[in-house]
Amino acid sequence: MNTSTIWTARITSVTNNESLDRYKARLVVNDTLVAGPVTIEPGLLATVGEVMFDFFETGVSCSPTPCPPPDGPDGLLGVDDYFRLSNTSPSTSYTIEVVWAANGETVGTITIQT
Repeated sequence: MNTSTIWTARITSVTNNESLDRYKARLVVNDTLVAGPVTIEPGLLATVGEVMFDFFETGVSCSPTPCPPPDGPDGLLGVDDYFRLSNTSPSTSYTIEVVWAANGETVGTITIQT
């Protein structure tokens, strides 16, 4: 759920379910790269000032935590996995980029304007 200081960016489609370690993520704030590329893994990816940049894999919050596949995390980047930005500032542009680790090619992007 998005609030004035917490924003989530949920993955809505993927072409291939690839292992998380095949991807990296970058965080761009107001057109300036501030974090990354960092390997995508569940948990905190980076802290930039007050902003926390997290990744959550589907199933991480089920009980028991984490529950095993197929209901729990499978280590693949997939639909409903999501990034979260916490402690965002008003009137700021945050762009999350997902890149292919092998060559840095951008494979997904979302911009959040607070």
